[in-house]
Amino acid sequence: MDFLSMDCLLASYYTGVYTASLFPAFLAAIVWVTYGLRVGMEKAAVLAARVGRQSRRRSAALAKAKARDDVESDSDSDDDDDDDEGDSGSGEHAAVLRRIRAEHMRAFLLLIYVFVPPVSQQQFVGLDCVVLADGQSYLRADTSVDCNSSGYKQFVVVDACLIVVYQSLPLLYILLLFQVPFDGCTPCAGEHSTSAPRALVHFCTPAIARGT
Repeated sequence: MDFLSMDCLLASYYTGVYTASLFPAFLAAIVWVTYGLRVGMEKAAVLAARVGRQSRRRSAALAKAKARDDVESDSDSDDDDDDDEGDSGSGEHAAVLRRIRAEHMRAFLLLIYVFVPPVSQQQFVGLDCVVLADGQSYLRADTSVDCNSSGYKQFVVVDACLIVVYQSLPLLYILLLFQVPFDGCTPCAGEHSTSAPRALVHFCTPAIARGT
């Protein structure tokens, strides 16, 4: 690639920043690929159960046709049981999908919490150059890196893009907070449930104060 020259890729500090930035992305990819596999397996299991119910219903219909007089009432009750089973199975399926999503979202947020601070520090340190008396500029963290070189200028562009991506990740916490209602306080009269971030600046009566 012309954009990333070999001297840029082979420099030790550049490689450290790239590795530190891409390793959490690799772990996040594993988390979400595993999530997709688990969801696919769950949907396949639900589909198999649905096919089994349909097969049982067809068998019951054939039995009703052959012995309509003495089996009709029993087959009707069996159909009602299959319908109830389908409704309960659908609810359980939705609950399982929510649980799987919550588990993988928790793992993803944990990755953000663990890796964003140290990786961000390394990314920002890569922009800190010190200028000597003779006008030469070198990277403070690694004085073997010339800040006036073309390789470093290419690195700055990539590093800036990585910084934008990593600094936008904590916004995910804010988005998730606004989606979850806050159960720690009671909304004022005429208001709906309060989300967690709004509750920080919202005057309300804590549930513990009401003895509930």
